[in-house]
Amino acid sequence: MENSFDQWKAEGSTEGNENASLDELKDLPISSLDISIPNASILPENLFLDMNLKRYRIFIGEDWQWYGNYGTSKTLKLELKGNIHLKPGIRKLLEGVEDLHLHGSNGLESVLYNRFPHLRHLQIESNDDIECIILSSIHHEVTLPILETLKLEKMNGLKKLCEGPIATTFRNLKVIKVSYCHHLKWIFSASMVGLFSQLVEIEIEECNSVIEIVTSAIENSLDQQRLAANDVIVFDKLHILKMKSLPALANFFIKERTTNNDCNKTLKLLFNNKVLFPMLKLLKLSNLNNLISSIWDDRLPNNSFSNLRKLLVWDCGFVKLIPFQVLKSLSNLEELEVKLCKELEMVFDLEDLNSYEETPQSSSVDVPLKRLELWSLPKLKNVWSNNHNKGNASFQSLRQVEVSNCGSLTSVFPASIAKGMLQHLEQLEIRECNIEVIVAKDQVSESATPAFVFSRLTSLYLRSLTSLRNFYPQRHKLEWPHFQKLYIIKCDALEIFEKTVSSSSEILEEGSTLGLQYPLFSHDKVFPNLEDLRLDIKVVDIMESGQFAMHHFPKVKILPLFAENVTTLPGESLLSSFPSLECLILGDEFGVTIWGSDLFRGDGVATLLLLPF
Repeated sequence: MENSFDQWKAEGSTEGNENASLDELKDLPISSLDISIPNASILPENLFLDMNLKRYRIFIGEDWQWYGNYGTSKTLKLELKGNIHLKPGIRKLLEGVEDLHLHGSNGLESVLYNRFPHLRHLQIESNDDIECIILSSIHHEVTLPILETLKLEKMNGLKKLCEGPIATTFRNLKVIKVSYCHHLKWIFSASMVGLFSQLVEIEIEECNSVIEIVTSAIENSLDQQRLAANDVIVFDKLHILKMKSLPALANFFIKERTTNNDCNKTLKLLFNNKVLFPMLKLLKLSNLNNLISSIWDDRLPNNSFSNLRKLLVWDCGFVKLIPFQVLKSLSNLEELEVKLCKELEMVFDLEDLNSYEETPQSSSVDVPLKRLELWSLPKLKNVWSNNHNKGNASFQSLRQVEVSNCGSLTSVFPASIAKGMLQHLEQLEIRECNIEVIVAKDQVSESATPAFVFSRLTSLYLRSLTSLRNFYPQRHKLEWPHFQKLYIIKCDALEIFEKTVSSSSEILEEGSTLGLQYPLFSHDKVFPNLEDLRLDIKVVDIMESGQFAMHHFPKVKILPLFAENVTTLPGESLLSSFPSLECLILGDEFGVTIWGSDLFRGDGVATLLLLPF
């Protein structure tokens, strides 16, 4: 009966309807049951008491949905109204339940004082009364010996997870998720962390009063002595850490509280070297306290964050994201995504190389980063700092770079990164930025003509880059032999294809080249693998300038040209460069009528004209 019938007839009802009643279930030989009972008041007193259920999903109350991942055989979702938790049939279900969801306030403490020998997953939501989930004493200890997942949501009265001895309560807990608990100031006390030794995932979000994730402020004198004897706290099995919308967060763990100056210094760092995450693979930070200007201290312990694979940073107040010394510790970082950070000025701060007395070998780092996405960073000035020694940081593994809506950015790569270090780059996408060049000059000038080789680049997407004039601001060599997709839209200042040989000769003359333009593609280039070409230029200008006449695109079958006021077909000088062309698209983003045939109209799609070549 999953997600189907739930209009049960009330017990003893005299209404003349033919609906089934819950009483009828008592006499059926049922061992497996999926049932939803939205109206808890019609639940018979002894329903489920005499049933020998081996598998069940029982939802009682109005707020439950069937969707979800049910990895257990016995799931109970219970809306706490009246004395439903005291009914004998419900008490029996609680004894054997494996996945328990509780909604509401009435009787929650009574329910939690049951023993749950089989409970693996516990979710509690929408309760404003309870202050502590586990309240243990020498006379009564709540036992959840195999509990793996704890989710707490919308519990506005909650002040702490537990109080009293909890030696066996959370010994197998792997996942804890806390959200919308606005009176909670911390998640773990420092002395408790060792009792959560199996934790794999922590997710804390939308908790307005959380100051720390781990606190030492409430420890007794004995625990304080133990903390003083131990240098660090270690989450040695944690793989996933997510923190979102925590406006009061000062630090993950403040071990020592002394002067105001120390507190102010601590507030600027999210993580200090007093807490370690040797197995962490995913770190997601969203909308944290804007007074925290850095994620890490300049020096990380070698065994902390060394297994981090993915770092997501959204809407935070960080100014510089990853210092060089931290980058050395992130020896497995493969994905970096940064969005909506209004104060961020630099992503990779490599300027501190000379501030450390180390040998060249110990200062170099090969960054395994594969994917980099930067979006809506209004103050971003540099992705990489532009004054570091070549070879100290290498990004040979980088495959995908996406940059968009970064109004203060004038370039994407420094030359020292782009030259010989982007051999595996496959996709480059830049949109809605004020960049003037894609690769900026190094501060140290070079006499030789620099060469930029993108041997695996297959896709280049440039859109709405009104200030872009050049790939590189001076004479250079550019190779990208495996192009398959090339999109250049609304980049009016960029010369895409070289017009004539003579103009190229003028450009390549010795002397000052500042302010000159260098075509993205020179006249002698052939594009043997290019299949998808999309441009935003006027068709009439293309035909008159002859820009395509010197280029050959043997594999392009579809050619979209986004233009306005098209009245004539392209001439032979254009079409001769595309021997395999099957479809020509002429139009703008709103759709236009060509030769009286409006074949396709839609937002962002041009009118389609099929030509029999």
